[in-house]
Amino acid sequence: MEDITPALVTAVAIDDPELVVMAGALTPVAHLFLDDIRAALAAGVRRPPKVVVSANDQFSSAQGAALLALNRVRSSLASHEGVQPFTREAFLAQEHRPGRALV
Repeated sequence: MEDITPALVTAVAIDDPELVVMAGALTPVAHLFLDDIRAALAAGVRRPPKVVVSANDQFSSAQGAALLALNRVRSSLASHEGVQPFTREAFLAQEHRPGRALV
């Protein structure tokens, strides 16, 4: 944990968030170093944020990315323009339409 603590303190000092969420691969073991993170932030920044552990498991980022990809594929197949053929060109062309979020 000593490796990421200075980087976290620097990021918090620059961005000044109100909340830091420990998530991802750290979720199952976050309870082991949560107090150390809080202490380092309290010592290193003027207004330390609240630090919490995500309620989601370590796979939530991957699941979210997969859901975004699935939604993108679905929206390329059926949109307000009707059902489109699923070709590489049609899929890539959707990236350039105004109002569409890129994944």
